[in-house]
Amino acid sequence: MIGHTVRPDADFGIAVTAVRKALADHGFGVLTETDVDATLKAPRSLPERAPSGVPLVAVE
Repeated sequence: MIGHTVRPDADFGIAVTAVRKALADHGFGVLTETDVDATLKAPRSLPERAPSGVPLVAVE
């Protein structure tokens, strides 16, 4: 596996601002943001049926 790590000298907020500015300078931007902490804490449920209609969970 190949990896690459970058450790910015700035704190997270300053780094985010700099990246957003650099993207904007080249005509790009951030399309979406995900609150990972909230996503991981949110309750999740599994579907009862697959898209084909086959039950995924035993129904009594």
